[in-house]
Amino acid sequence: MRSERIDSDETETRARMNLSPEVDDYIKDAIDHSLGLPISIESLQKKLLAAEEAQRRLRDQYLALLSRSKEKDQVLDRVRSEASMNAQALKKFVEENQKLAEECGNLLRQCKKWERECLLYHQDRDALMEFGNESDERARDAEARVRELEEEVARMSEELQLCKQRQIGIEQVDNKSPQEEDLLDSVLGSLISKDENTIGRLFLEANVQDQSCQALLSKWDRLKPSTQKVLSLVSVAKKFEKERECIIQNLAKAEQEAELVSIQNRKLDKENRKLLRQQLSPLGSSETSHKSASAKSNKRKCPKMMSSPIEKMLEFSGSPEIGRKPLSPVWDNSADSRMNKNVVNGLDEFLAAETTQSKWANVVKYGEKKLALFFLKTHDGKKVICCAEIALERRQGGEIWGKMESFDVVIEDGGLFDVMKCVAVTV
Repeated sequence: MRSERIDSDETETRARMNLSPEVDDYIKDAIDHSLGLPISIESLQKKLLAAEEAQRRLRDQYLALLSRSKEKDQVLDRVRSEASMNAQALKKFVEENQKLAEECGNLLRQCKKWERECLLYHQDRDALMEFGNESDERARDAEARVRELEEEVARMSEELQLCKQRQIGIEQVDNKSPQEEDLLDSVLGSLISKDENTIGRLFLEANVQDQSCQALLSKWDRLKPSTQKVLSLVSVAKKFEKERECIIQNLAKAEQEAELVSIQNRKLDKENRKLLRQQLSPLGSSETSHKSASAKSNKRKCPKMMSSPIEKMLEFSGSPEIGRKPLSPVWDNSADSRMNKNVVNGLDEFLAAETTQSKWANVVKYGEKKLALFFLKTHDGKKVICCAEIALERRQGGEIWGKMESFDVVIEDGGLFDVMKCVAVTV
């Protein structure tokens, strides 16, 4: 009866609350357990099934978690291997960075060394140009002196021949007139002064090994004044002849020195043009990439003679700078870099104003020098950009004047040769 009542109560309660069967069974089992009633087999089977289902779900979750753990372990292994590889790559990168830093330092030091070398080359070239100019001046002086001495020797030789002929005539004629003797003394007196009479005695003393000279020296005091003057004249002629031979030898040595200086100047001009091309080529604009820039140095044609002594030549052989090699300058903040920028700016302005007609060159400053940038038409029809140093300027109306067909003009002035770089050419 009691169980029936309980069932009826539960039915009513479930009808009122609309509970799910599972909740209803759980409540019923809880009530039976609290009342000490035995649990039904059906409930136990349901609980067993629920426990098995829960165990199955836990096993599935465990397997899923285990697989995820293995995946995470694999990911960790991959991350560790990648981290190890990254560490090795980072270490290698640091080492390469250190090597690059050392190379950069070496390049900077080499760049400074090259700048000093180029400065020394410019100084050497200026010194050689000054030495060449001085040699030219000395050569001109030596030429003038040689011409004067040759003229004087020729004149003295003629006078000596005349004196010899007169002396022979005097010796052959026994009956000499006092008037002829006086005329001979007057002529010789105009050539040889009284103070120069001792020159003949000194000449005889210097050539005392000759029997004739020895005999004349022994009779010097008894010789006639005309004879003494003739001997003095012969001594002067011999002296001039020796001086002439010495001057000819010095002139030959001067020609050799001039050859050496001209060779050194040509080498320095080639190196200068090469350096100028290397300075201008990396700075050219894209508009001038199809044109070749050629640097013209100030060439100087010197005559093959000079009178500078050998000991005054520049001694480059003993200098430690003789082993220098021309290097391309890499100047960023130096004064030469700023001068190169001036040249490039002038070149850009010149290219911007380019026409097909004949035009003036654009003149830019390169330190203390002036450079002319112009176009030159070659034999094969190509047009190239030329850079020439202005060695001679003429101004007319505030503008540089001197338009001509070629850019090398040789000017001759009293035996001097100079090369004028023209500032305008026909394109």
